Amino acid sequence: GPDAYDVPAAVQMRDNRYVYLTLWSWQIPSEEEAAAYAQKALDCGFTAIDFGVLWARFEPLQGRFDWDYLDAVMKAFSDKGLKVSLQPLLWTKDLSWAEDLALQETELGVYSVEGRGSFLSFTDGETLSVVKNTLQSFALHASTNYGPFLTRWGVRLSCFGEFDYSVNEG
Repeated sequence: GPDAYDVPAAVQMRDNRYVYLTLWSWQIPSEEEAAAYAQKALDCGFTAIDFGVLWARFEPLQGRFDWDYLDAVMKAFSDKGLKVSLQPLLWTKDLSWAEDLALQETELGVYSVEGRGSFLSFTDGETLSVVKNTLQSFALHASTNYGPFLTRWGVRLSCFGEFDYSVNEG
């Protein structure tokens, strides 16, 4: 292999233990589909899955968590020997109780992206309290149930993604 000095510094600093395939919960409707994706990932040389799961998939009602889907998918990945990087997607797509949350809004209206829904306001205390509860519950469940094959986890939130909605405009 190449001498360490021949590899750019940015590459040397990267964690090379895993090669991730990114998958999203809307691509995987069932445990069987998760197992099929996992096998395809292995066949293509991937060693880990970067999995983003929609909020509605694990908290269908505010404060009421249903882990069945996530547990089944994570089991399918781990049964194939894949490691997982897990991100809850705090987007309102398919979230039946989104109207109870404060959303990002400007003079142009509520900011929304097709396929993601609308996004949370980070200035509303009640919404932030809901997010805190959601993330605490998610972190506890993930660390308790997926710890041995979980490589990392993070949260995906969205802020204003179009210049027209930027705080620099209007």
